[in-house]
Amino acid sequence: MNRRTLVLVPDEWSRKGGLEIVTQNIAKAFYELGWRVVVIPARGHSDGRETAGIEMKWLSPKGRWRASIWHRFLRWRQLAKAVERELTEGGLLILGHVQVFPLLDYLTETSKISRWVWTHGVEAWGIAARRWMPQMNRLDRIVAVSAYTAWHEKHEGATVPISVVPNSIDTARFVPTQTSGKIRRDEILICGRLAAAEQYKGHEVLFEALPIVQQLLGHPVTLRIIGTGDDEHRLKERAVARGLDVCVPPFLDMDKGSPRCRVLFCGRVTDDALLEAYQHCGVFAMPSQAWCQSDEHCWVGEGFGLVYVEAEACGRPVVCSTDGGAPETTLHEKTGLIVDPRSPQANAEAIARILKDPAWADELGTNGYRFATENFSFERFKQRIAEVLGEDTKLGMTLEDKTHRQEHV
Repeated sequence: MNRRTLVLVPDEWSRKGGLEIVTQNIAKAFYELGWRVVVIPARGHSDGRETAGIEMKWLSPKGRWRASIWHRFLRWRQLAKAVERELTEGGLLILGHVQVFPLLDYLTETSKISRWVWTHGVEAWGIAARRWMPQMNRLDRIVAVSAYTAWHEKHEGATVPISVVPNSIDTARFVPTQTSGKIRRDEILICGRLAAAEQYKGHEVLFEALPIVQQLLGHPVTLRIIGTGDDEHRLKERAVARGLDVCVPPFLDMDKGSPRCRVLFCGRVTDDALLEAYQHCGVFAMPSQAWCQSDEHCWVGEGFGLVYVEAEACGRPVVCSTDGGAPETTLHEKTGLIVDPRSPQANAEAIARILKDPAWADELGTNGYRFATENFSFERFKQRIAEVLGEDTKLGMTLEDKTHRQEHV
C-alpha cells in the first residue's frame, strides 16, 4: 500500500492569515519529508498562491451562486470522494481545522488511512472541545499547537493520542538588527488585530501601565501599536481618556517634548515595516488574557502566541502573558519576563525593569534569538512532524524509514 500520500483538507488555503500559514507549512514539511502532498481546500478557489511541489485540487466552483449551492449541498460529499480517490492505496489524511469535521460523516471507514486533525486554540478549549470530542475520538491522532491546547483536549475527554507540534516562524526573515544603535530604548511594541472580538490581547492594560512605567523610569515612554480593525476607534478614545498622547501616521504632529507618554497607532504595515518594528523596539509586550465568556460559553485567548517568538527571533526581549499557550513561547528571566496579564502594575514593573537596563535587555534578546531559532524554526517544525510520524503505528512507519526516504528526496 502507498503510505506516502498525504491529503490535507484545510478550511482555507490561500488567504494570508495565521491559520493559513500554519497549514501551508504543514504541507511544505510533509513534502520535504518525501511525501506526495495533495491539498483539497474545503472552501474557496485558486487565486494563484500555490506552493511548489504541492498538488492542488480545487473543488469549489467559481461564481457566487454556484459556490453557494456547492457549499450548502454538495461540498462534503464531493470532498469525501476526492479524498478517497487520492488515498485508494492508503496514506494519511490531515484535517487542518475542526471546522472540516463534517467530512468524516461521508468517508468510508478503512484501516488503510490514518486520520489526524490539527488543532490551534480556542476552537478546542472548554465547551468547544466537548462539542468536537466525538469526532476527535474517531481519529487516530490529534496534533495541538501548544501543551495548553492539548491539556484542554485531554481534560474534555480525548482518548486518542495527542501530539504537541508548536507553530514555526521564518527564521531567515525574522533576524536581529545589524544596527543596534537604531534600537528605540524607550519604546514598547505590541502587534495584532485591533478587533472587538480580540480585546483579550491587552492593549488597554498597556494604556494603564504606561504612566506607571513613566513614573518608574522618570521619563515618558512610547507604545507603538501595529494592526488595525473594528476596535481601533474605541481604543484611541480609551488612550486619550487615560491622558496619553495619541498619534497616527505620518506622526508629523508628534510633540517629542510632551511630558506625557505617547501611543502610536501605526495601522496595517508592510512586511518590511513590521520587521523594522520588531528589530528596534525596546521591548515587545502583549498582556494577552485567556478566559471563558460564560454568557457565550466560549473561550478567548492565545492558542500559542507567535508574535512573542517573532520578537525573540529579532533579538528583542518580551513581556509575556501567563495565560493560554503564551508562556510556552518564552523563558522567564532568560528571554523575557512572564507576568499576570490582568495587572497593569505587574506589566509596568516588568517593562520598566527591562527598559532601564539596556545591557540586560540585549542579553535577553540574544537568548531569545537562540531560543526561537532552536525551537521554532521550520526545520524544527519538520523534525517534530517526523517524530510524530514515527509514533503512528497505523502508518507502519519508523524514523529509520523516514530518514531513508529523506536521503532520496
